Amino acid sequence: MNHIESVVRIQKTTWASREFKVVTLFDDSTKERFRKAALAYYRACEMYPAKNRCDIALMVASIHFEQDIKALQSEKRNGRLANIRQQLMAFSRVVSLGAATPNSLPGIGRCFKRDHSTVIYAVKKYSRAISEALECRS
Repeated sequence: MNHIESVVRIQKTTWASREFKVVTLFDDSTKERFRKAALAYYRACEMYPAKNRCDIALMVASIHFEQDIKALQSEKRNGRLANIRQQLMAFSRVVSLGAATPNSLPGIGRCFKRDHSTVIYAVKKYSRAISEALECRS
């Protein structure tokens, strides 16, 4: 099992009239990866203030989770890659929530070459677990 798939707890909720899985907790090694990626994101935002923050989040997360940006932006829909993509979309939203202008859902979607509704699904599924991993309450 790889580090991004090692989810400890999943909770089922009803959303949009169907059952929906919400990830509520990651293991310690995955939490540490998210923390390191968040620190690198904040440093990169300070170094490159004019660069698109969604692009920065994608770049930093792909490095820390050892994924190719082209694969994350591809049309491939296999389960493993889709879960990684969802987690990184939610990460992009969560790390920017404290900023004056958080990453917009359509902006994240454009960065990952997905629709904003796909980003909404990913954020609903993973934002709580990522927020807890980063030890911030949002």
